[in-house]
Amino acid sequence: PDLSIGELQILRCINDGYCRTEIAAKLGIAQTTVSKRIRSAMNKLGVTSHTEAVSKVLELSYFGVGAE
Repeated sequence: PDLSIGELQILRCINDGYCRTEIAAKLGIAQTTVSKRIRSAMNKLGVTSHTEAVSKVLELSYFGVGAE
């Protein structure tokens, strides 16, 4: 799947233990944007939860791209 840099950044933050509010503050974006990007990533990855999305991204070794 072709995940955007923003989607990868958010999934990395989730993996690092940040909640949506913290992710929004860290990345300087709205919480609604965080939610939309999580949903978009989940759809692209074919999963139904953010936890599954992070697991899939780890499995596919995506965190080398878009990581801070």
